[in-house]
Amino acid sequence: IDKGNEVYFRGISSKLLPSADLLEEIDAFEEVIFVGYPVGMYDTKNFTPIMRSGTTATPVQLDYQGKPAFLIDASVFPGSSGSPVMLINKENYSTPSGGNVIGRGRLFLIGIVAMNISMPEESDVHLRNAAATPYVETAQAIDIGIVFNSKAILETAEALWAKRPVPKT
Repeated sequence: IDKGNEVYFRGISSKLLPSADLLEEIDAFEEVIFVGYPVGMYDTKNFTPIMRSGTTATPVQLDYQGKPAFLIDASVFPGSSGSPVMLINKENYSTPSGGNVIGRGRLFLIGIVAMNISMPEESDVHLRNAAATPYVETAQAIDIGIVFNSKAILETAEALWAKRPVPKT
């Protein structure tokens, strides 16, 4: 139903995916940003998503647990799945080999949020006159997210393009 609202859409070009050479330059600890709808939250007046930030928690060049993924240290909640994860350096950054300081910023799509990691918890519920102590199982977020890496993004996109050709950007 058209309610007269304009949809803001911004595609992410494949040019923002890091090359193999650039991946080798990325340090093990990098600043990242991601955009999404944590627990369904968004700006209801302007219809805009929520921007979040964090850092890489494992090297993006390595496949975490043998999967095409890495971890980020960020508050990742349900609703963040599918969020693009961008490596961002607004000003200077250094390379891990030799620590050369580069005097320009950079922005690359390094992954897509897959899920958050939580820790199971059990809590006792004390009821009067109960024969046994019931308990409740919950999960506590530990602010770690699993992110599919840029290689997985490219492979998925190429598989989709092979089935339904679309112009690549």
